[in-house]
Amino acid sequence: MSTQQEIKVSSNRIGALIGKAGATKREIEEKTGVTLQIDSEEGVVIVEGEDALRVLTTVEIVRAINRGFSPERAFRLLEDEDMMLDVIDLSDMVDSPRQL
Repeated sequence: MSTQQEIKVSSNRIGALIGKAGATKREIEEKTGVTLQIDSEEGVVIVEGEDALRVLTTVEIVRAINRGFSPERAFRLLEDEDMMLDVIDLSDMVDSPRQL
């Protein structure tokens, strides 16, 4: 049975996710064994695959790229099964964007 996850990606990071001539998208699919469907108009990425853990890991890779990580750095999530992406919102702890 196939597992599917949907994630929203900002329009300015779609290019980084797809890569030159689709190279990054292809590399993600090859390394994870999942399929990525990218709607660059809406910024929606659908991650689909047979292995639920691989789908979740791929979602984390897409999230990392969306947050500004290079694809190479995001791929480190595949290398170490104990490594994970955790996004912490610090905006409530500061008074201005500059302090953030």
